[in-house]
Amino acid sequence: MDLIHARNNRIFALLVFAVAFVVFILTAAPTVAFWDCGEYVAAGHSLGVPHPPGNPLFMMMLRVASIAFSFVQDVGFRMNILVVLMSALTAMFMYLTAIRAGIAIMGIPDTTWKRIALYTGGIVGGCFAVFGTTFWFSAVEQSEANPVMMFLAFSTWLTLVWAQSKDPNRDKFLLLLTFSSFLGIAVHMYSMIILPPLFLFVLIVDKEKRVDWRLWLTVIMIGIVVKDLTLFIFTGCGAVLITFVFSLVEGAHQKKWRFCFLLSLLAVLGFSSHIYLPIRSAQNPMIDENHPATWEAFDQFLQRKQYGNEDMISRMFWRRGTLAHQFGV
Repeated sequence: MDLIHARNNRIFALLVFAVAFVVFILTAAPTVAFWDCGEYVAAGHSLGVPHPPGNPLFMMMLRVASIAFSFVQDVGFRMNILVVLMSALTAMFMYLTAIRAGIAIMGIPDTTWKRIALYTGGIVGGCFAVFGTTFWFSAVEQSEANPVMMFLAFSTWLTLVWAQSKDPNRDKFLLLLTFSSFLGIAVHMYSMIILPPLFLFVLIVDKEKRVDWRLWLTVIMIGIVVKDLTLFIFTGCGAVLITFVFSLVEGAHQKKWRFCFLLSLLAVLGFSSHIYLPIRSAQNPMIDENHPATWEAFDQFLQRKQYGNEDMISRMFWRRGTLAHQFGV
């Protein structure tokens, strides 16, 4: 029964990916779109430094797309192909997430009606997530919004895989989603929004982790990234150093310390693509906004000082729209 489900699941996952890809590629902008897209196309093609916080991984991805799809004449459309691919992958992972949620409710589909309900729900869920106006609008232009959604969808799916796994080494999925989430921050800072709810979900599922002060210490030190990107450079590296030392000297809880070490190490490695910014800026590329080649400039760049001194935590409590607009018209 498990083998039949695995086969069917792969088929429908690829089907959702294919449908999303075909729709998005047929409706993609033929060249550069408005707003930030022109900046991203130019910065990505030339490996430049766009406006803070720089989206360094996205710039490298755009450059790869510019090279890989060089058979397409228009540079803007080359980069649209990348966004279309990432958007279609998001649809696939949303389908897989819906399937995992369905399995949590009804178990492995062992009857015809269960299969109809599960796979129909998964297909509708995957397509519903990506064919809304906002997502579709961003899927057909050179925007970082949908590529980062792929990282969010992938991490969410991995969390459910971890929760439903009976593998004694299932924590490897948590390590992978940590790397994925912190890697996604270099595509867009929105990637970090997934971290608090996923950690809460892990605590709900795993009683042992709920009372493990080592894990709490590690998560707090790497979770600083939500508050301050620059401060995370120090706290993240500090978490690697502390857990690295204790995983060697404390034999009784060595396995738990080793997990915390890998957790913090992968978080730092995922975030490390931000090194692109000072390295590339020092080469004086054609587009080099704020020139973050020195530590002071790099610090201000990551903290987006040109937009003001308010950080994301305090900003999220500042209402920027009326209740009537949010829940009314």
